[in-house]
Amino acid sequence: MQVFLGIMELVRGGCRYGEELEGMMTEGIREVCESARKEWKEKRIEQDALLKFSHHLFKPIDKSLWKDDSASSACMLCEDGFTAVNRRHHCRMCGILACGTCTGKTMVILGQGGEAKGGGGGGFFANIAGTAGPKEERVCDSCFNATLSHLAELQEETADRGKLMARIDREMNEADEREVEAARGDLFAGAEGGKGGGGRGG
Repeated sequence: MQVFLGIMELVRGGCRYGEELEGMMTEGIREVCESARKEWKEKRIEQDALLKFSHHLFKPIDKSLWKDDSASSACMLCEDGFTAVNRRHHCRMCGILACGTCTGKTMVILGQGGEAKGGGGGGFFANIAGTAGPKEERVCDSCFNATLSHLAELQEETADRGKLMARIDREMNEADEREVEAARGDLFAGAEGGKGGGGRGG
């Protein structure tokens, strides 16, 4: 059971399993794993949609501020030692030294001039125009998760603000309609009064 739960967590995190392992699974376990894979895909699509807006908010740290290669012999996140295979990488947002696993995610962030890097000024629509789109930069897990969390908060705030504005517009429209009805009632009342007064005067 523990092995199965471990596989589930890996699948939810985007890992794949081979045909040999799949052949060892029961039908029920395969169905659950497939459900977990779909869950991961949906989550990834949602993350990608959020991260498209990341370059409006964040800039990469200047290369001169990166941690020197000699600053650490191990990943500053997971503490795995650097080797010829486990190479060191720099997070483009905070400049720390981290292994490939801890810097396996990428994100579109601003270049030094304020334009999306690699896009030639094309922004999100650069690919449609036939030029290279904004470049995705390597970032560490900490920066990636912090960015994703911040973007999710902004999205939620924006959605709430949109709901609030829609409610205000609706209430204003309802108030306008009430005023129109009230004015129409006054007009009709005045017209009826005028008719009655005219009859009495004649």
